[in-house]
Amino acid sequence: MSFSEEKKIAVWKKASEVEGFDMDKYRKDPCGAWMIFDEYGNKNSIYGWEINHIYPQFLLEEKNIDPAKIDDIANLRAMQWENDESKGDDYPTYQSAISSEDNKNISMQKSLTVNEKIQETLQQLYQLKTLQPYINYE
Repeated sequence: MSFSEEKKIAVWKKASEVEGFDMDKYRKDPCGAWMIFDEYGNKNSIYGWEINHIYPQFLLEEKNIDPAKIDDIANLRAMQWENDESKGDDYPTYQSAISSEDNKNISMQKSLTVNEKIQETLQQLYQLKTLQPYINYE
């Protein structure tokens, strides 16, 4: 997926700042993994990152949400690329692959849940009764 430079910067600015580090160059994702701005899209770097749809694009498309609204800044966040892949289409609970210890990234799987305030914002944005995904219990 291709995003404009303006959207990329806006998403980057939503990521967690780390005290003592240049916020234009270094931030952490929701899983606690370090990211470096210039490593956007670089899957060969432990600090590479992607733009993640908090509520998965695939599920919004299934709900016939206007494509222009799917990429609303409220539904986008910066994630270290392995965490982005690990999250996949899971919502609101998902698995991480990478976190950090001090100033370096390490492999660490943990279960995380999207913040309730963000869930409410997305529910209002997409005007749905619930944003819980359909679960098939076959």
